[in-house]
Amino acid sequence: DPHLLQITQAIQRTHPNYSLEHFVAEVLRAVPGVTNVRVQGGPGDQGADILMIVEEGHTLTAPKATTCVVQVKSYQGHHASTGAVDDIRRAFDAYPNAGAGLIFSTGDTAGPELEAALEKLYADLHKPVTLIIGAEMAMFILRYGAQLLSRARMA
Repeated sequence: DPHLLQITQAIQRTHPNYSLEHFVAEVLRAVPGVTNVRVQGGPGDQGADILMIVEEGHTLTAPKATTCVVQVKSYQGHHASTGAVDDIRRAFDAYPNAGAGLIFSTGDTAGPELEAALEKLYADLHKPVTLIIGAEMAMFILRYGAQLLSRARMA
């Protein structure tokens, strides 16, 4: 849906870098079953832009309650870079109790390189990492953070 992609692209334009991490954290705070959302961001974040606790049985991550490491990537167009997966791998090393990961990307689509890196990460660590990209990111934000969009002068 091109309208959903327009929303994601507008968020990418209006929330550069660190601001995007804070925006996503605010949306995550509104998700039922998600608690303790904290932005790590910046140098020294050890691969986790955001850390949060996800309740047992939550669709975002894993069957049991766990710490979830989150990467937020600002991209335009096709997202082929595997940097986010490398960051999540570093975060799992830094936070061994984390049982799941989440990558948000403002890119339109994921490249096969990114998909392959995610599959390899799961094969290596057996921790689920969900990619929410493009139109999916817009739908996630509309579902949990629609009230934030008007504040961002987008609605």
